[in-house]
Amino acid sequence: AFFSVNTERGTKKKKNGQFIIDGEGFLTTKDGNKVLGEKGFINLDDALVKSSNEISITDDGEIKSGKFTIDYLKIVKVEDPKKLERAENQTFFNEDQDYEKVFPGDFKIHQGFVEGSNTNPILEMQAMIQLQKDYEASQKMIASLDGMLSQTKDIGKL
Repeated sequence: AFFSVNTERGTKKKKNGQFIIDGEGFLTTKDGNKVLGEKGFINLDDALVKSSNEISITDDGEIKSGKFTIDYLKIVKVEDPKKLERAENQTFFNEDQDYEKVFPGDFKIHQGFVEGSNTNPILEMQAMIQLQKDYEASQKMIASLDGMLSQTKDIGKL
């Protein structure tokens, strides 16, 4: 699933959900692209000024100020991810524009969390070092066996 953002070159899709509120009260990416909701651009200015409630985002993408619903994040999916093309600032687009709306329950948002890598670099580095050691040991064993075979070949000579 992807977040929908508005860029200078049109609507793009983005995986990174680290958003900020700009000076005009719009929910934006760090690059300044406006995040799209079901109603269009998400403006939190009124909610921040008129109420003392905190802004929260529920696990189904509902943006709330207290009990008041401001909008829903526009979350979409692509039928064939292979058709996605990279665009600027870690965004993606699809020439065919065949995006499908993702309904609540098909995704889950965790406010305050950022999706990270699904690998642990330290464990991967350890595995790579162990693989290198195993390779070197195998190489030495082959050289040793080669030396023994050449000696057995010389045993039969007079």
